[in-house]
Amino acid sequence: MVTKKDAGKGKDLWRLRLYLNKAAPKALRTETLLKGHLDVLLPGQYEIEILDVKSDIEKALADQIIATPTLIRLAPAPSKKIIGDFADRDQVAASLDVTPGGSI
Repeated sequence: MVTKKDAGKGKDLWRLRLYLNKAAPKALRTETLLKGHLDVLLPGQYEIEILDVKSDIEKALADQIIATPTLIRLAPAPSKKIIGDFADRDQVAASLDVTPGGSI
């Protein structure tokens, strides 16, 4: 599933991929929290693809996913993997190297 937010004028679109184990009890919470943080940090500037590692095993193997949840920043370069809990917005921002408004 891909969720798109329209990029603001003159701003680059952040492309992200989130791997979850959708059978895990906290998967929905993780997805909801992350999207909420992204709406604040990157308003109208991101696209996120949400994948279940069990359903999308080939992509997970290609991306070398070893744990869930894992978030991959595909763009802007360089790509970056973040593993773990996404409950803290400041930690998510620091991990993605983003400041509010979408600056890198």
